[in-house]
Amino acid sequence: MGLSIRRVAIAAAMVGAYAGHIGPAAAQTATTQGVPTPRKGTTVERKIDVSAGVDANYSSNILGGSNALAAASTLTPEDFVFSPTVDVDVKIPFGPNNFSISGSLGYDFYARNSRRDSDRISLASSLGIDVGRCSSSLDTSINRFRSSFGNFDPTTSALALTSNQQTNFDLGGTVSCGGDVGLRPFASATYSLGRNSLPLRQISDYQTVSYGGGVSYVQPSIGEIGLVGSIQDSSFPQRIPGAVRFGQTGLRTYNIGLFYSRAVTRTFQARVQLNYTEVVPDIAAPAFRGLSGEASVKIIPSGLLEIELKATRGTGASLSFNVDYVLETTGSVALRLPITPKLELNGHFDTRSREFFGASLLIANPLLDDNISTLRAGARFKVLPRVALGLTAAYVWRRANDPIYNYNAAQAALSARFEL
Repeated sequence: MGLSIRRVAIAAAMVGAYAGHIGPAAAQTATTQGVPTPRKGTTVERKIDVSAGVDANYSSNILGGSNALAAASTLTPEDFVFSPTVDVDVKIPFGPNNFSISGSLGYDFYARNSRRDSDRISLASSLGIDVGRCSSSLDTSINRFRSSFGNFDPTTSALALTSNQQTNFDLGGTVSCGGDVGLRPFASATYSLGRNSLPLRQISDYQTVSYGGGVSYVQPSIGEIGLVGSIQDSSFPQRIPGAVRFGQTGLRTYNIGLFYSRAVTRTFQARVQLNYTEVVPDIAAPAFRGLSGEASVKIIPSGLLEIELKATRGTGASLSFNVDYVLETTGSVALRLPITPKLELNGHFDTRSREFFGASLLIANPLLDDNISTLRAGARFKVLPRVALGLTAAYVWRRANDPIYNYNAAQAALSARFEL
């Protein structure tokens, strides 16, 4: 049963967060463009892993904002966060079909900023069913977490924004038919919902329906190549029609692209997708026309050292900003090196650039664009067959069009996991 782009992105984010969790606000996933495309099926082995543990996180700037933003909120930038967490990773095959669920449930306790205490949910599930020459998948995910305080202008009601919770829900399906070699047409659809808990932030609530399809050609000697097209319709139910000062009430996004993937062996996997994307706002406003897509390469040159390179570029609605949509470009390099059966080292660098379309110019310090980079290194040691400890250090820096959003942060985390 094939895996969708969205599922792969979610799974990668889960693994990254487990390997080196640094603060509750650090977990972010890259924007994906268009509808999922089918993946060539692989054998799924039965797996039921459930673990419980705790993360102790320190950050010199836990809010992710400037001193001016911290002062406006009366919060303390430097803080410790203690997070009890339950992690699940379950894969159950049944006949030619399979079911999986993975992710974590936790709660964040702040030592100094107790107003920021909150639950944290990140779960993804998938049901894959094969019937004859056709394969289908039904995928869902839910993510819930506290808003990053550093995204808001200090003239906004800063005290109220400290307690906002964001919830994102996705439901999608893909159907493809054909043989193991040759042409395989497919169709995909996804429904996405984004909600803020506070009325002051609900002007950014959105819902998006994506639908499309394409055709791929599968040949073991060359891999898989395909053509995909889609339409995304986004609406903002809390905005007033025709009132430009409150932002767009709807967006339509057109995508057409080519994709190619190949997995020669376990030691080399590669995928690239390149789209032409056009965003058309309901009300006359700046529109985006240009390239989007993704690329990833995973290699294990020595059979031990694992190197993964990724890049993405895409547009989408966002709960986190007073904007109509965001154009996001990301790049990352991840290293994983098992030293012994008990000890593993890892390193990670990622950079994320964003351009905000439809930013309100009525506030004193509009956020128009920014870049956030993170450098992280860590180790994981299995002290007992069912007990593992992790240690991670990181440095994060942000630069934006207005210095009021800039910050630097040193971070460290200690984690313990017990397999149930």
